[in-house]
Amino acid sequence: MPRVTIIRLEEARESAVESLKYLASLAGDPCPSVFNAWGSSYVWFSGGRPREHHELVYESIKSRYPRASLVSVVGPRPLTAQLLAWVKASSGTDFYFDESPVDEYNLVYLPVSAFVERVVNSSPFEKRYLLDVIALNLKSLIVQFGGIYLEIEEGIAGVLPRDVVEYFKELSGLSNVVVGSNVDFCRALEEAVRSSPRPPV
Repeated sequence: MPRVTIIRLEEARESAVESLKYLASLAGDPCPSVFNAWGSSYVWFSGGRPREHHELVYESIKSRYPRASLVSVVGPRPLTAQLLAWVKASSGTDFYFDESPVDEYNLVYLPVSAFVERVVNSSPFEKRYLLDVIALNLKSLIVQFGGIYLEIEEGIAGVLPRDVVEYFKELSGLSNVVVGSNVDFCRALEEAVRSSPRPPV
């Protein structure tokens, strides 16, 4: 069961981009592991990080945003885990760290741009349109499977429940879906992105 952490900044004074940079610096991960979910709420894939690290991140955030909250939940469905974390964070819980055993992240990566470049011989606008349509369908499929989607580099990544990965690959209709699995989110992401085909230059 992977770990999903919700960080809620009640009174963010800067832009979402600036807040994201600040939170990423506190997380200290070698890859983008913090993502803006909506408004001043952020998702952090913090698996592999001990409770002490979460506490340090929370204390640093609290010194800048006194009404901030950090809630970290472990669950078999990433989408459900973030929902449970959000409910706790929005109901007044300042800090919570689920002590349940942590399982690996199962991350699929779909290099959509590479796929469009390879199969479409058309104008730039039509390529952009096809890319947007494919990306929207993939995001919808990831959510339907209980996962969380992310836009990374030239494609879409999905943090999925382990038991649906193969079925997702089949239903996506794309031959170039790459999978990375690791308790550490950055290692899972690196495994998937590194193995993916690149669009032609």
